[in-house]
Amino acid sequence: MNDIGSLGVILLLALLAGHIVKWLRIPEVTGYLLAGVALGPSILGWVTADNVSALHALSEVALGLILFSIGTVFEFEHFRRVGRQLATITLWSPPRSRRSSRRVYSLRGSRGPSPSSSEG
Repeated sequence: MNDIGSLGVILLLALLAGHIVKWLRIPEVTGYLLAGVALGPSILGWVTADNVSALHALSEVALGLILFSIGTVFEFEHFRRVGRQLATITLWSPPRSRRSSRRVYSLRGSRGPSPSSSEG
C-alpha cells in the first residue's frame, strides 16, 4: 500500500476504533493503540514498517496532539494536591524496579536477558 493509502487507512480505522472504545467507556487512546496493533506488521500487516517510517513526521505531530488532548483533561489543582506523591513515585520507581529485576536475575543465576532473547 502506498503512503497516502496507508494514511487514509490509519486515519479511518483509528477514528472508528476511537469511537467504538468511547462507546464502551474506554479512553479513545486505547482504541488508537488497538487499531495500530491490528493494522501493523504483527497482525494484519496492512501498514508495513516502510509505511510507518515514511509517515514518521506525521506520527510525531499526531502523538503531540494526542498528548495535548490528554493534558487538557488534567487540572493543575489536582497536581498541587498530589505533587509530592507524584514526584516521589516518579523518582523512586525506576531504581526500585532495577533492584527488583537484579534480584530476580540473580536468583536465576544470570545477569539479565541475553540480546538473542529479545529477537522473536
